[in-house]
Amino acid sequence: MRPKKMTKVRLIVAKSVIDSLIKDLHELGVMDINTVRHSGFDEGRPLSSFDDVSAQLLKLRSLKTILEKYSDKSPRSSSVVPPVPSSFDVSSLESKVRSLEESINRDSETLRSSQSQLSGVEKLMAFDSVDFTTLNTRTLVYRIGELSFSNASKLKQKILSLSKGVSLALRPSASSTTVLILCPRSEEAALDSILTDVSFSPIALPSNLTTPATLIKDLSLKISGLGKSIDSNLSTLRSISSASLSDVNSKIASLETISDRSSISSRFVSSKYLYVVEGWLVADTLGALSDVLKKYGSSVALEDLPLDPHHDAIPTVLDNPKSSQPFEFITKSYSFPNYSELDPTFTYFLVLPILYGMIVGDVLYGIMSILLSLYIIKNFKKSEMMSAVGRIWLICGIPTVFFGILFDEWLGMTHFHLVEYLSKWTGFELLHSPLYTSLHRVENLPDLLLITIFVAFVHLALAFILGAINEWNHNKKHSLAKVAWLVLEIGIVLLFLTQLKPAYPAIFSFVDSSGFTLVGTIFALVGVISIALLEGLMGIIELPGFAGNVLSYVRIGVIGVVGVILAEIINEYLRPSPEQGLLLIVTIPVFILLHLANCALAMFEALVQGGRLNIVEFRSKFFHGGGKTFMPFAIKRRNI
Repeated sequence: MRPKKMTKVRLIVAKSVIDSLIKDLHELGVMDINTVRHSGFDEGRPLSSFDDVSAQLLKLRSLKTILEKYSDKSPRSSSVVPPVPSSFDVSSLESKVRSLEESINRDSETLRSSQSQLSGVEKLMAFDSVDFTTLNTRTLVYRIGELSFSNASKLKQKILSLSKGVSLALRPSASSTTVLILCPRSEEAALDSILTDVSFSPIALPSNLTTPATLIKDLSLKISGLGKSIDSNLSTLRSISSASLSDVNSKIASLETISDRSSISSRFVSSKYLYVVEGWLVADTLGALSDVLKKYGSSVALEDLPLDPHHDAIPTVLDNPKSSQPFEFITKSYSFPNYSELDPTFTYFLVLPILYGMIVGDVLYGIMSILLSLYIIKNFKKSEMMSAVGRIWLICGIPTVFFGILFDEWLGMTHFHLVEYLSKWTGFELLHSPLYTSLHRVENLPDLLLITIFVAFVHLALAFILGAINEWNHNKKHSLAKVAWLVLEIGIVLLFLTQLKPAYPAIFSFVDSSGFTLVGTIFALVGVISIALLEGLMGIIELPGFAGNVLSYVRIGVIGVVGVILAEIINEYLRPSPEQGLLLIVTIPVFILLHLANCALAMFEALVQGGRLNIVEFRSKFFHGGGKTFMPFAIKRRNI
């Protein structure tokens, strides 16, 4: 339960070898480099190559965005950056790609404009043979546009009020009427007034319009040519993008590595001839660092610095067995343990599956949990969070089956009732009597709640023990306070047992009522007095909270019983039977879906409530958190 042992080191480096050393540290990937400040030394700054590399990266990332837009290849995940071919010319590629994209964008814009023109000109096909260049003269003007059917007759009447030199042509279409009007210039103002009254919508004509038929033919040819040009350029761009994306990604990954190396020196301090580098290592990697530094001889000096947990922000590296590593997800999701305290991950591994199993407590629901977890693990391999959740769920499903056997719950039925139910379908009587006697959660609810209270006492006692261990090297007074809480709890348990003996004489026959009462009272008083002396008024105020913590565990039994009652209701009213005949088409799917829903609800509540008991009631008794994550200077895994 202790994090990995850490070591703090300082490197005194000659400036002549700093580039090579940074490269070696980056490839080794074992040192979390601190930002150093020392009087008499200059603050660090990026290496001279940083600005040039940053500019190249900016250009390449912009190019990558374009290539990804057109490429039909997905990036693959790899920690190895493949070499970029010597013939790879970024400038030439960028020029070609941008030229093609600009051409596509330009042609697309022209295509949209031409299609819009074509749409407008097609409205003039009612006057396909009219040469519009001849309609505007010194004495005549024309108007062409659309209006509604109802306004067409209104327009006719109003036109009659003008001089006889006005000509009107109407061409009805599916949705409106197209209107062409020739008018003497002397009547132009009066005509425009009339057209406003009838909601006339003028049609914008292209400047090069002769006859509509001629322009439509020209626009159609232009649109066809633009489409072919766009398709050709798009095909070329897609081909180039698919072929070049991998090389661009490799180049970016390579430059990002150089950028990381160039910028890391901003964490150093320097003098005229030296750099000073400080950082953290996992203790067992110190030998690997020493081996790398040997080739530099006297150009690099390694100094092992003393740790000061009170002032140094020592990073934490969790060190859990493989079986409990999925539960690190819970630890990391809330607050990371600091270097000097115990890691609660292993306690989650021990306790959370038990609490989950006690809440769900059904053999077949446990099997569903296992199947669901295997599905998550198989289909979410790339998601660190979902993979961890799947493995936690798998581990929790195993004790669920065990508790299901203990509670004798098989889809809300006892094993005997389940076999009896199956016998109706098979015609074979498989059991004549139950195989064993179980602890039915509904019928034995008081016993179940009593068990959950004892689970609370054990779980909280473990928390106080861990708290005493955690605090011993930091604050002896706080450590003794945790012991005082443990003494108080022991006293309460002893007094509790004397009250239970009359109800459960066979189980608690070892309890000496008078002796346990005396010892329990002494322990409880010693605990309360010690808490008051060690923690003062705040400790006394927290005493009722301890009772609340214990009672919180009762939810294990209550929530579990609710799930059992729901399962029994489903079985009572909706369980399919052979006598239902065609009705089985409805009852079987409904029965399965309701049990799946009840199982999902039970699993969700078990994870939430089990997690809450571990995080709130348990962990708060010994855990401080606020740890710093170990982030070694290492080559990152990239999508290439």
